[in-house]
Amino acid sequence: MILKKQLDIFRNIFNNHLVVNEVMVCELWEVEGNLKPGTLYPLIVIDLVSTLQTANSLQRTYRVLCMDILLKDKSNSEDVLSDSEYILTNFIKTLIDPEDGLELDDMELINEPLLEPFKEEFGDWCSGYSVEITVESGFDNNPCITLQEWSQ
Repeated sequence: MILKKQLDIFRNIFNNHLVVNEVMVCELWEVEGNLKPGTLYPLIVIDLVSTLQTANSLQRTYRVLCMDILLKDKSNSEDVLSDSEYILTNFIKTLIDPEDGLELDDMELINEPLLEPFKEEFGDWCSGYSVEITVESGFDNNPCITLQEWSQ
C-alpha cells in the first residue's frame, strides 16, 4: 500500500470522529511552538517516523498526537486529557477491528500502542496524548519498470 493511501485512511478515520476538528500530516517540529492562528481543536497530528521494507511488506511507524487548547487557568486540563485519550483509543480500536464499511485493505496494526500524556507543550497552551503505531501492509517488490522499458 502506498503512503498516500495509508494517510488517507487515517484522515478518514479521524474526520469521521465527531469530536476531531482538524487533521494535519506533518513533522513534529512543524507543530512545536509554531501553532498557527485559526487552527481548530481538538487537533490530530500524524508524523511518519520510519518505514521498514521487508521481503513482501512495508512496516510504517507513525507518531500520532491528539491535542487541545488549555484554558489560562487550566480548569479544563482533565477534560482535554480525557477527550484526547478517548479519540486515540477509538482510532486504535478502529485499526484493530474496522467499523462496517471501512476498508483497511491489507493494513494491519502490528504493535501494542502505548498512549502517553503530555501537558503544557507546544507553546504551553496544549495538552493531550501521543501514541506510536506501527502498521504493516503488502508491498509489491517486483522490479520497477524503467523509463527505457516504458517507452518501448
